[in-house]
Amino acid sequence: MAASGSAFDAKGFQWVAQLPQAWESKRPLRERSLEGRCLLRGVIQPGHGNREVVKGNIECCKLNSDVLLILLRIMADDACIFVPKVFLLQGAMLEFHCHAGYPDAASLGVAAYSDGWGLKRMLTFVKRKWMRGQNARDRTFRRMVAEFQRAYENLTNVALLNGVCTSMSVCQSPREVFFHQGGWGAPGQSMESWR
Repeated sequence: MAASGSAFDAKGFQWVAQLPQAWESKRPLRERSLEGRCLLRGVIQPGHGNREVVKGNIECCKLNSDVLLILLRIMADDACIFVPKVFLLQGAMLEFHCHAGYPDAASLGVAAYSDGWGLKRMLTFVKRKWMRGQNARDRTFRRMVAEFQRAYENLTNVALLNGVCTSMSVCQSPREVFFHQGGWGAPGQSMESWR
């Protein structure tokens, strides 16, 4: 869990630096990079020719569960419920492909760009399902949503330790206490009052 103390930043994305090394430890992911392919797999969509497209849906999340579960586990360990900016994800992908031995230097940036946007779409989709409390039938996807819940519980624990929340009744669900534009909501304030 993230360290408690006054230096804790809920929107700090230092954990993104751990991603390339975590992905490199998985042989199938290294092999995809060595073969000159993008790390993320997609689905064939009408109107896109025979190219794979990574979308924010359950099918793509299941296809890329090996990549996503590593990322979500690190997010949960660091008590982060925020989806990082796309340039941070692209940087992590670029570093991964560089160290994994991506063969074509000319298309390395394109692969990192594509993978970064794909990750952003899928993470946003998983977070949306978690926020709405929607449970999928698929066991793998439920594990992804459970990692967001674990991240929220860790974040709540850190908030209690730092005195941001005064009781667990205030920090029960993401709908009751939610970060809005860079800050904590007032105790007892609902999301509806922010709209």
